[in-house]
Amino acid sequence: MRSRNIQFISKKLKPLTQIYAFFDNIDVTKYCVPKLLEINMLSGVFQVGETVVGKVGSTGLGPISSSPVEIRFRVSQSNHKEGPYNSPNTTFSQNPYTNQTLQPNYSSTSNILNVDTFSLSNEPQGTFSGYVESGMELVGQTSGAQAIITNIKLIPDASSTLIGSFFIPNPNIGIHPRFQAGNKTFTLVNNDLNDQNLASTIAEEGFLSSGI
Repeated sequence: MRSRNIQFISKKLKPLTQIYAFFDNIDVTKYCVPKLLEINMLSGVFQVGETVVGKVGSTGLGPISSSPVEIRFRVSQSNHKEGPYNSPNTTFSQNPYTNQTLQPNYSSTSNILNVDTFSLSNEPQGTFSGYVESGMELVGQTSGAQAIITNIKLIPDASSTLIGSFFIPNPNIGIHPRFQAGNKTFTLVNNDLNDQNLASTIAEEGFLSSGI
């Protein structure tokens, strides 16, 4: 499979529970971008609708086949859940990581950045793509705002909704998993080994890839 982002939406997972992602039974949690990113602001204020670029530079200590982690995405309203990125039909009432009320507007002390996962996954290798990593620096291309990603977890909110984007990595980079085209299953489960006999919440969906 060629590299691209795929949006996932689950509405019946156990709330406020850490979730792990598997694709074709391979752990792909590190390649999943949660819709709500935990951040620490460094300067400025992010703007709804602006493009944000995130990069983690290579240290030069890894294998030659390694590549830096990068992402480019559009910013949604801070509490956006579903609907237009700047005028949502439904919103997150609380921050699932802290249980604090999630405000609609960004500020210089915001601890959440809301990713427009729809546009991130809207087209293969389009304007927006990539995945994230703890410690990644995010820069708003319009506002100039800067922030650091402090943590990355897949946590359904109090209403059992989990939204994110799974990035199928470049199969030509040796450190990345490779997936053959065809029918695959994407799994969200609260067991880090995908042992469904020990899990208390599971969501699965098929994904078909084909081409010439």
